[in-house]
Amino acid sequence: MRIAYSPAARADLARMRLDYEARAGLRIADEMVGRITGTLQRVVATHPRVGRARPELGDDIRSFPVVPYVVFYRLLRSRIIVIRILHGRRDIHSPIVSLLAGGASLAGARGAKAIQRDRVAAHAELRRQQLPQVF
Repeated sequence: MRIAYSPAARADLARMRLDYEARAGLRIADEMVGRITGTLQRVVATHPRVGRARPELGDDIRSFPVVPYVVFYRLLRSRIIVIRILHGRRDIHSPIVSLLAGGASLAGARGAKAIQRDRVAAHAELRRQQLPQVF
C-alpha cells in the first residue's frame, strides 16, 4: 500500500529532525527519521492492519510504535495516511482529537508563529526527502 503523510505528520518529522540535529547531530537526525519512514514502508505498508486499533480516537485509526515514537495512521482503501508521529511519553489524546475534529490545529495552544515555523520546516523536509503528500 502507498503511504502518504498529513501536514501535521510532516511537521512532526521536521520537528523531530531539528530536535535530534540540535542534540545529536545531522547523522543521528537522518537515521531517526529514516528509521521511522523506513519502518512504515517495510512493515505498515505491507501489513496495514499490524497497528493497534484505536477506537477511542476513531473507527479507522491505528497506531504503530517506532520507539520512542508512536505513529498514528488511518487506513483507506488504497493508501495509508499517517496522521501524526508523536513521542511515546507525550499525551496523545489532545493533538490527535483536535486534528480529527475537522482539521483544527493546535494554533490556540502554541501560537501562530510556532505553527508557521513548523510548516516552513515541514516543507523544507518534504523537499529534502520527497515524502508523498496527502493534499
